[in-house]
Amino acid sequence: MVGEQSKGAKPGSLLTVSKKSDISLDAIGFFAQISNFGKKKHSLLIEFKDKTIGTADPALVITGKGSEFKITALTDNGKKILQYVKGNFSFAEKVRYSKDTLSGIIPSQSKVITQEQIMKSRSHLDVMRSIVFAFKQLSESEDGVAGLYGMVGYDLADPTQQMDATENSYIMYFVDNAFVIDHTSKESSFVTTAIITDNSKSVYDIADKKIKWYEKLAEKKLAKMPKAKQKKAITSYDIEDTEYISAIKEIRKQIVHGSVIQLNPSRLVTIKVPAEPLSIYQETRSSTAGYSFYVSTEDSVFMGSQPSLQLTVSNNGEKEVSLTTISTARPRGYENGRIDLDLDAKKEVRIWADENEMIEHLITIDASRNIVSEIAKAGTCHVEKMFAIEKQDQYQYMYATVQGLLKDNYDALHALQVSLGISAGIPKQNAMSMLKSIERTKRGMFGGSFIHVHPDGTIKSMLLEPIQFKKDTLTFRTSVSVTHHGNYPTDMQKSQREEDTVLNFVMKAGAQR
Repeated sequence: MVGEQSKGAKPGSLLTVSKKSDISLDAIGFFAQISNFGKKKHSLLIEFKDKTIGTADPALVITGKGSEFKITALTDNGKKILQYVKGNFSFAEKVRYSKDTLSGIIPSQSKVITQEQIMKSRSHLDVMRSIVFAFKQLSESEDGVAGLYGMVGYDLADPTQQMDATENSYIMYFVDNAFVIDHTSKESSFVTTAIITDNSKSVYDIADKKIKWYEKLAEKKLAKMPKAKQKKAITSYDIEDTEYISAIKEIRKQIVHGSVIQLNPSRLVTIKVPAEPLSIYQETRSSTAGYSFYVSTEDSVFMGSQPSLQLTVSNNGEKEVSLTTISTARPRGYENGRIDLDLDAKKEVRIWADENEMIEHLITIDASRNIVSEIAKAGTCHVEKMFAIEKQDQYQYMYATVQGLLKDNYDALHALQVSLGISAGIPKQNAMSMLKSIERTKRGMFGGSFIHVHPDGTIKSMLLEPIQFKKDTLTFRTSVSVTHHGNYPTDMQKSQREEDTVLNFVMKAGAQR
């Protein structure tokens, strides 16, 4: 299957091997097939606007707690990658390597002041760089899936601050094989990667065998999704309503005094309920504006949809960074199962008529310009689109895009770093500082992003508020966008709607109120 493509391959090369499926795959159904209904550890399903990618057999996983990082090989390909990159970690301390793992410590940073100094500081992002940028795609292929996929937490916004040492602040997977569904052509493919780290030809056989494994599974009849036990959902919070409202009122005073322009305090919601996580995900994705993910890790399942911010860095000669802010998705104008153009237009007008939405849209555009200008070449930062409406099948939303050309000394992960933490508020550093005294629990993965970093230096990053499922317990955060023009009853209503949305997903998946 590899044939002539392998000519010219040398260590450090990635060669995409793909085969179109004769069977039209159902994303959820086939993912359930390969991942034991989403319960298999280290399985991922990512649904982008243009395609769906699913795998239950990534090559390796990278995690970080506090100043420590750990890379664990999950397959033979993962061991090959680890062997190939083990010399790339001279920036770290106490590096330990074995056939299956590589670990180390990020050196502590001296106190820094400017964003430029933060960007130059050593961080966990250097661990990712040392792996994904060590390889080069041998051939340009639209089917290629190789790269890092996973979640980076809120803590990575500032590497000079102490990260949580008890929970992972990021979980990244090097994916080298997947099934792919193209949303435009509706075609399905099985894709794997020959990872060339030496002169051995066995990597091509491994790639071919993986394709055949996918083909064999695709021929099997899909099993029915298991149903969860019917039990009542029990909800609790880390901050109760009275204290939360009091904090919102105090924040508004700080805004009047000029400490911040906008602040997004959040609280942790915990729901005790037995559930099938993939069934819950199946409900959440129906509300998505074109992006969603499901990741089963060592001890938890994370899922998310409806991004509020999307970062991309493309590499077409010059590296172009785009930062898109997205408003809350609203329903399309359906009548009797079809789009009614008049009703759809009326629903769109309601977006324009929402004064708070319009004000926040302007605030986020200005914040996006500040972020992009920090990493873009002088004179290239500009607003590409503003007050634009995107219409998906079920939902529509307002968005704005700011673009610029990335500075020569920055890469895609620098762009990611400067965009992290924007969920705290505006300006970012002041907002993050204020939230430390308001929020009872650390945000961790909440307020971070789901990302895909490609070896060619490109990135897709989506700021999503994930839902975590662990031992019959769902946790997620609801936030309030506090500005000078808002009021706390309206703010709390929005927070309650976010909570009710997740509860409805859980109910539809089988639980009881």
